[in-house]
Amino acid sequence: MVESADLSDEHRAVLLATGFLRQVMKGWYISANPADDQGDSTAWYASFWAFLSGYLGKRFGKRYCLNPEASLLLHTGHTAVPRQVVAVAGRTGAKTLSLPFDTSLLLYQDAKRVPRSRVARRGLQVWPVAEAMCLVGPSFFIEHPREAEIALAMVRDPSELLATLLEGDGMRSAAARLAGALQFVGRSSDAQRIVTDFSAVHSSVRPENPFAIEAPSLAPSRERSPYVLRLRSMWAGWREAVIAQFPAPPGIPVNAGSYLAQVQERYVADAYNSLSIEGYQVTDALIEAVARGDWNPEGDDEQRRARDALAARGYYQAFRAVDLPREFRPLGYLKVAPWWMES
Repeated sequence: MVESADLSDEHRAVLLATGFLRQVMKGWYISANPADDQGDSTAWYASFWAFLSGYLGKRFGKRYCLNPEASLLLHTGHTAVPRQVVAVAGRTGAKTLSLPFDTSLLLYQDAKRVPRSRVARRGLQVWPVAEAMCLVGPSFFIEHPREAEIALAMVRDPSELLATLLEGDGMRSAAARLAGALQFVGRSSDAQRIVTDFSAVHSSVRPENPFAIEAPSLAPSRERSPYVLRLRSMWAGWREAVIAQFPAPPGIPVNAGSYLAQVQERYVADAYNSLSIEGYQVTDALIEAVARGDWNPEGDDEQRRARDALAARGYYQAFRAVDLPREFRPLGYLKVAPWWMES
């Protein structure tokens, strides 16, 4: 992110003309790749959060905060750029800034909605996780179920939620919603504590599950890293779809002779692929020479230095470890290996 004041007029003009800078709005720019087309959104999406951090920090310092929904997205490692981000500041007029590629920033003034205990995420002032969970509406659990689950998992103890729920009036729906959410993800004792403590201070509540999904994607655990939790949730959500793409298991071959013949036929290709993956430079001719026993490092200086040939030898020895029937042995298979192929 680059502000107009950071560059001289001459330098800014050159960088814009050559494509190293792109204008976001008057006085604000982002760095870009000159090879990208004008319609390429990569540079903008890569710079989105950095731009917001620089712009809001320049205007308000730390006296602002993103809304609870955006705060939770940042806390939980959500990387997709939203169409609109809402920020509240103690002193500003309501204003919507139109940003590239149909994104925008909505600013409005409400000193009561700027929390005292703000935290920084990606250079932006945001609500703490527990407080944000108490303030988001039911739509967040429907539109962002994965992020809601991750955020709940990041709250270690229900007392973190109760500190906000019991602080003032008007939190009955939030208490019921969070109790239902905790119950849904398998934390029944924490849900009961929300119900008991809130009912003792305010009016009685009953858990209301805000999720629309059939089952949680995360099992209760001690893990608190949003990135680890996201990976677990993604795998749980996609596991069945991934498994469905695999063919049915072939089972045990009925004809052992035919199967072993296929193994022999694929030996050279298997050796080449396996060794290439490990970074060795081998050829089909080298692999076959090793299998035939034609490779002699003592008689050739070049072969003595051939580390790749040693790798081919090792693969061949591993292959020989499977005691195949004589009729299915690969080229050069010897019951007693020559001295240079001994283990």
